[in-house]
Amino acid sequence: MSETLTLFEIMEGIEYTLKSGQDTPVSGIAYDSRTLQEGDVYFALTGGTFDGAEFIDDAIEKGCSAVVTEKAVDRSFAPLLITPDSRSALAFASSAFHGHPSRELKLIGITGTNGKTSAAFILRYLLQSGGHRTAIMGTIGNDLGSGLTDSKLTTPEAPEINKFLRDALKAGSTHAVMEVSSHSLNMKRTAGLAFDVALFTNLTHDHLDFHGDFDSYRESKAMLFSDLSSSAKAILNKDDPAWEKMVSSSPAGLITYSLSDSTADYHALSYSYSPDGLRLNLITPDAETEIKSSLIGEFNIYNLMAAYAAAETVGAEPGSDLSDLPQIPGRLEKISIESDFTVLVDYAHTPDALKNAINASREILSGSGKLITVFGCGGDRDREKRPLMGEVASTLSDFTIITSDNPRGEKPEAVISEILTGIVSKALFESIPDRRAALKRALKIAATGDVVLIAGKGHEAYQEVMGVRTKFSDKEVLIELMDEMNI
Repeated sequence: MSETLTLFEIMEGIEYTLKSGQDTPVSGIAYDSRTLQEGDVYFALTGGTFDGAEFIDDAIEKGCSAVVTEKAVDRSFAPLLITPDSRSALAFASSAFHGHPSRELKLIGITGTNGKTSAAFILRYLLQSGGHRTAIMGTIGNDLGSGLTDSKLTTPEAPEINKFLRDALKAGSTHAVMEVSSHSLNMKRTAGLAFDVALFTNLTHDHLDFHGDFDSYRESKAMLFSDLSSSAKAILNKDDPAWEKMVSSSPAGLITYSLSDSTADYHALSYSYSPDGLRLNLITPDAETEIKSSLIGEFNIYNLMAAYAAAETVGAEPGSDLSDLPQIPGRLEKISIESDFTVLVDYAHTPDALKNAINASREILSGSGKLITVFGCGGDRDREKRPLMGEVASTLSDFTIITSDNPRGEKPEAVISEILTGIVSKALFESIPDRRAALKRALKIAATGDVVLIAGKGHEAYQEVMGVRTKFSDKEVLIELMDEMNI
């Protein structure tokens, strides 16, 4: 950021009408009047639940240097700029204010329903192992190189994104990997970013409470690819039916990966599983590579292929031995216990992700071991997936415990009752609304060779009930319970 930047400089190239006033120095960018500092430009965003124009007076009172809004408000304040798209204006102005940091990095964006976090962490590992300092931004948190910091959103608003990328450059990063959510694309938070690579994992049932229907959800994901430049690359999962839609209006170069389609640029020649992880013989455009990994699950073969393709696309030479890949928090994370059964914590909160997590967990069952799955569904969110997840869990698990997972403004029993409508006949299950009690029950009935899969929260460390968040980490609660139960 430069102290000499002016309003007209950060708004250059953005469509607007100067309603009143003249150019003026700016010291920051704000879209929330509560956090605005004196000298900031205030962008009055319009949204589904609020209208930033209602807080213009608050911004003026706090000393904003200018106001950018979509509405021709009756104010004597100057400078006042009217723009047809406040969100797009915020994104492009944020990039300019921070000196367009995305242009100085190799920036890789990853979108899809499932796998974004795992693919991002694998890609970062491959890049850093090759000597490329890489920042990461996503669901679990953000990391400039000194450890993860909490992130409230998978993809934050444009000012936070561009500040993070500028900080990444200051910290010595040459590459950055970021998860890109459908919400952020719909709300234009990534507009103005110069992605070198955009990667698509898959598209399954999720977020329909926000998007309305599956077609709209798919259209939002496709925005990442339509906004790419002709010099960028789009890496797509050719096994997902939505892959062609992702690039139907993209000018970027196309790279594909597949588990079974030998016409894909990156495809699996063969793969195998063992208690130590998986091995993948990967065909690339230039060679055949045998990749060793501590990861489990077919879905992680997709994540490996995607990450490997992205690493090579940005000029890295990824290694083939990923046996020391650090554990990805809350992604089939193995809880360290001295017991004859295994406990895994996973973020799976969609029908497809739950199916993948259960199938992967089955790979490490030993002897006559059984799979016990504990899960719930979030309140005030996509209700259509509740019976679908009930069907998946009860079909693929040996025993299922349905519990609460952030019921928010709904009664836990009401959410569980909708899950139960999907339970298949003759399935063995229990419903225990109290999540701690559900976890304790799973540990109590686990026997030699069993796998206990705790799904839904993953890395999250809270439980939200009736608008109140209380501390609740599946991992921490499991460790406490194991200590209490002398496991």
